[in-house]
Amino acid sequence: MAERCPVCQVEVPDYSAPNCSRCGNLIGWPNYRKALFEQPVLDARYQSARADLDGNGLTLLREQVERLAEASLPVVGMDANACSDLLKGGKYRNYHYRVEIGDRDIASEANHGNRSMVNERLYPKYGRHLQYAVLSPDGLGLTSYGPIAVAWRVDPHYLMTRATLLEENEFLFFEAHGLGSLNAVVPSGYRAIWEDRAKLVIAKLAPSLNAATALADLQTLILRPGADRWNDVFVEVVIYADGGIDSLDVASVALLEPLTDRNSQRKWREVMEACAQRGIRVVRR
Repeated sequence: MAERCPVCQVEVPDYSAPNCSRCGNLIGWPNYRKALFEQPVLDARYQSARADLDGNGLTLLREQVERLAEASLPVVGMDANACSDLLKGGKYRNYHYRVEIGDRDIASEANHGNRSMVNERLYPKYGRHLQYAVLSPDGLGLTSYGPIAVAWRVDPHYLMTRATLLEENEFLFFEAHGLGSLNAVVPSGYRAIWEDRAKLVIAKLAPSLNAATALADLQTLILRPGADRWNDVFVEVVIYADGGIDSLDVASVALLEPLTDRNSQRKWREVMEACAQRGIRVVRR
């Protein structure tokens, strides 16, 4: 069934634009509407996973996973320069935006091509507006994306309307589902709106949970660093924010590994000063 603008009832041709092309009404951020469309399939996956877990006597384990997922926040890894700029009133901006404005060079021809291909398959025509984070139960992140982890609160009027989740790293998802072939169709039910994050986590983790699973290990099932980005384990948070995510809702900052160069150390001191001034929690490892 085609989407229609709730104001003028004109059919919305795709998910690429947040506003109705006729009356200008804000229909919703494209990634959110797409995840909302997939909600029934995700719910079926969740109900099946829940029935399996509960039927095997793992109800308490499932409930603990759900509580962890509900308490988790989006976390972005970055360097000290980016974190200092962000807390001074800047914005966190994605790779494609920074390349476009000349803030950085492309990673490499092959890497740039891969990013563009994956982005266009999963988020056609609007991928350049998306910012990426990981779902973190403890405010920590992945050092493969930067030595500093910044967590955001999900305000119901800002990030909650813009944030969706993908079950895993989009590059791994792209490969696992054969999305590089011609006419490939992205499978439904692997994305979620923010409110359904616990359902997505359960649908993903259910096959890995059993009677031997320790409660202390649950966090690492949701977020776990690997030897490199290809081996990191996480649920990807996707945020539609044209021009970047602002810092008004930054909840915490964590230093994941020592900073060795003087410029980064100086910038980290600036971060600490900004956190003290703004009442931002500093997470200690």
